[in-house]
Amino acid sequence: MPKEAGEKILAEFKASRSQIPKIKLKDAALIGMGAKSGQIVEVTRQDGSKNYRLVVE
Repeated sequence: MPKEAGEKILAEFKASRSQIPKIKLKDAALIGMGAKSGQIVEVTRQDGSKNYRLVVE
């Protein structure tokens, strides 16, 4: 997700980066999509719900 989109998500939910759950960069799916540390990624679960995670090293 581009940085601007991540910032929009934070503003929409009135959250800060420290409040978002973290996900490790070594996750195979993140490596495959070219994610970088500090990005916010959207995670879609099997039930269709969407969550957001902050990528950390």
